[in-house]
Amino acid sequence: MANITLNDTDGAYAGNVTDGIITYYLLWENGTVINTTVTSTNSDLINFTGLGEGTYIINSTGNDTLGNMNSTGESRTIVLDTTSPVAAATCTPSSIIIGVGVTCTCSASDALSGVASSTATSTPTTYYSGTYSYTCTATDYAGNSASDIASYTIINEGGTGSSGTTTSFWTKGTQTVTEEQFQNSYTKALQVRQRLKVKVETLNHYVGVTELTATTATISVESDPQEATLIVGDERMFEVSGDDYYDVLVKLNSIESSKANITVQSIHELITEDTTGAEEGLEDAGDAAAEEDEAAADEGSKVWWITGTIALVLVIVGIIFYKKKK
Repeated sequence: MANITLNDTDGAYAGNVTDGIITYYLLWENGTVINTTVTSTNSDLINFTGLGEGTYIINSTGNDTLGNMNSTGESRTIVLDTTSPVAAATCTPSSIIIGVGVTCTCSASDALSGVASSTATSTPTTYYSGTYSYTCTATDYAGNSASDIASYTIINEGGTGSSGTTTSFWTKGTQTVTEEQFQNSYTKALQVRQRLKVKVETLNHYVGVTELTATTATISVESDPQEATLIVGDERMFEVSGDDYYDVLVKLNSIESSKANITVQSIHELITEDTTGAEEGLEDAGDAAAEEDEAAADEGSKVWWITGTIALVLVIVGIIFYKKKK
């Protein structure tokens, strides 16, 4: 729709346009005339219908009562755009180990009215295993919008990925923690292959012990499979609901009689760069302590083997000596 008004302000002839003529021209961007419309009023609205997408120019000329013509006219450029822009989301690499960086980009293009804006969701932390989505949304100047989604998977270094443990792994049983106990904190001594069931929002999740050393316990948190190695006294936080907040706190209180005494509690704490860094530091320390414990255990086994071998040799020598003496 075009609205054009003709006005004559030339001194004594001002206002002599009551019978003026306005000629409307609709042109392609290259100057080719598509439509010419003539009206006999000095102010008029005109509709151009049935137009396809593209860039158009609207131009007009006016004649006053005395036949004077404004031949220069005044042009306006309009763009008809009903096509959505192109949004492209990419994440590289598509499969990474926990703690390794991922690069996600959001790009947009539009061939007609141009890109007005492009926005993307923030990249989730790479500290937890699972599959994550990254959404790129583009909007053009005509108001059309489009989105594209890229995904990437974070796997445990051991290669178990997001599969986690199976129900048959937990041979020592599963104990249900009530919602009230979970809110207030619940403490239990767990054997390896024993776990607790807790509820976060409406979904069940499991906290169990998969490995023990003298000073560390490897904790598995599922149904979004995550593993963490805790040193006695450590507190670790886990996000299981797919948002930006930690949901579960696990503390390793002690290790006695081949059991890990742990406390679980429901939390709602914002995930930040600082908390992520702290969690990564605790994981590194836990892994190092577990390796030291395993090395010490191996060394202890060697000592016992050597001691046992020496004792056996002494027994055999004693028997031989005794027989010879007889």
